[in-house]
Order: sequence, then structure tokens, then C-alpha cells
Amino acid sequence: MKKKLSMLGLVVFLGANAFAEDTPQTMEQLKAENITLKEKLANTVVKVEDSGRTELIKQGDQGEDWQISARTYIENELYSGYDGFHPSENIFMVGTGLNAVRGKWGYHLNIEQRLTGHINSEGADNQLIRSDWKVRYQANDKVGVAFKYRAERGNQKRAAWAAESNRDRDRVELGIDTGYEYLSGWLVVGHDVDSGQSQNGVVSGKGKGWYYEGDMGPTFQLSDDFALRPTFYSTGEFYHGYGGEDNTMYDHQIRLMGIYQATDKLTIMPRIRYSLYRGVENTSNKTGNEGTVYESDFRVRAELLAAYKINDQWSVDGGIAYDWQDREGGKASGWDKETRTLDMFWYTLGVNYRF
Repeated sequence: MKKKLSMLGLVVFLGANAFAEDTPQTMEQLKAENITLKEKLANTVVKVEDSGRTELIKQGDQGEDWQISARTYIENELYSGYDGFHPSENIFMVGTGLNAVRGKWGYHLNIEQRLTGHINSEGADNQLIRSDWKVRYQANDKVGVAFKYRAERGNQKRAAWAAESNRDRDRVELGIDTGYEYLSGWLVVGHDVDSGQSQNGVVSGKGKGWYYEGDMGPTFQLSDDFALRPTFYSTGEFYHGYGGEDNTMYDHQIRLMGIYQATDKLTIMPRIRYSLYRGVENTSNKTGNEGTVYESDFRVRAELLAAYKINDQWSVDGGIAYDWQDREGGKASGWDKETRTLDMFWYTLGVNYRF
């Protein structure tokens, strides 16, 4: 199953409003920086991927001066539960990103090192370098479009299955984001091609396929300092593997996020997610192993995210989450009708600098 973990983090979320000025600011400029939470939300789109990581997308023309920022972060997913597979899904990430925005154009680069599987003093089952190259264009005041290319290059350290198999993958992705008050969110569609490297004589990787991911919903301003954001999230994958198997995955969620401006510098964002349906199927009849791999009829994730602005240049952000889920095996899993509980603890910490 795909792990959507292209980390861009919280990215100075709602905390940094304006770049530092070399000259003394007028009262009008100081007042303009102290905008309300409602005004901040009206000019941004909150993009939250399935992993829980969040990206703030500024909308509108950003002016003729270059706005450049950098970010470094760590992130970890630790699984517990059924002993047969939970250690193989562990993921530890460390990355660095650079963003440059001018006018209606934005240019973004992120490099991430990923360690997956059984991670201990000897290393990890797999190591992966992920490079994301993204260009975004502000089509109008409330709509942006983006193109992203992702390159993944991996190598296996130990002969064990892991969430990220030994592979080379290339991805192209088209996206759109909207900032309308009652239709705010994002949608991406993309295509992946795996190289199909050999692991102990067995070809790995998913082959090639299409996917989509999106999150849309309104934002309700309940007070000067607090907003509530209910959304509907959905993702799907449609892959043809090198071994002749065709695989599909769907995940549909209801999400509820609160956005609280605790102080001028601190923003706190609790969120809960409930999966309406999550399932993986082998849809091919070429291998005789077609059928459901597993379905989750219960999955809940509780998160607490926060961002703090230190000064005009520096800010920090982070988050913790716990994920409860049950997986019921199907015909293609080898554990048909058996329910396995899998829980996950997640955390991230990032540091941001604006030039």
C-alpha cells in the first residue's frame, strides 16, 4: 500500500505573516501584520495529507519581491499491535526543503531520507531518498494549480519486507487548490512508474499506476480566535504490478480540525479523523489470488498540531498523533476473516527560516 509521506510539514503555519523589514515600520504596516485569524484563513489553503503532515499554501499574488524560506524536520511513525507485520511498517524521516515565491509563481524543492521497516542499531530494512520538485501558479485570487515531479531511489539493507520496498519510482502529479470560504481544499492526480528491482530473485514494486488524493470542506469562523473546519478526504490507487497482479486501494475519511489562535505567536490545531472505508484489493485474475487483501471497518486518528513564531525569521512547528485501526483479512491476504489490530504513534518536529 502506498504511504503518502512526501513531507513538507506545517511550514510556518499561520504564524509568520510578513518578512522582516530593514527600515522602521509605520503604524499602518504594524497594524497590517496583526490581521485576524479569519483574514489569515481567507488567504490560505491548509493541505493535510493522509500521513498527518500539513502544508500551508498562500494564495494570491505575493508581490514582485522574492520570498525565500527553508525548512528542516524529522518525522516518525511507530506501529504496535499484531506481531506478524507491525514492525515492518515503521517509518523514520528526516528532510530539508527550500521554497521561493514571487508574484504568482512558486518553486519548491524537498529532499527526504526515509528509513523503513525493522529499524534498530543495525539500520533499517530499507533506505530511500525522496526528491520532490514542485512548481505552482496562482491562476486567480482563489485558485492555484501545481505540477510536481518526485524521484525515489531506494536500497535494501536486510532481506525483510517493509512498507517501502526496494525500488526506484518516478512520479508526475497535477494539483489544484481552492481558497473559497465554503469550498476550500485541494485535489491531486498522478502517475507512478516503478523500476521493478529484484529482491532475492523476486521482482518488487507495484509496477505502474494512477492515483488521486484530495480534501475539501468549508471553514466556519466561530470567534475571533477559533475556527472549525470539517472536510471530506478521499484517496485511491490503481496499480498494475510486474508480477501480473492488479491492485486497488481506497480510503474515505471524515475529518474535523479546530484552528485556535492562542496568542499572536502560537497557533494550536487539534484534529480527529474517522475512516468511512479503507480497503486494499487484488483485482487481477491472472494469478489466482484475486480478492480482498484487507478492509478496515474501524480506524480513528487523533492529532494535535501546533506552530510558534519566534521572530520574523524563525518559527517552529510540530505534532503528535495516535491512530487506532482494525484490519480484517480477505481471500488474497492469507488470513481471511481474521481481524488484526494495528495502532500507530506519530510525531513530527520542524524548524523554519525565512530569508
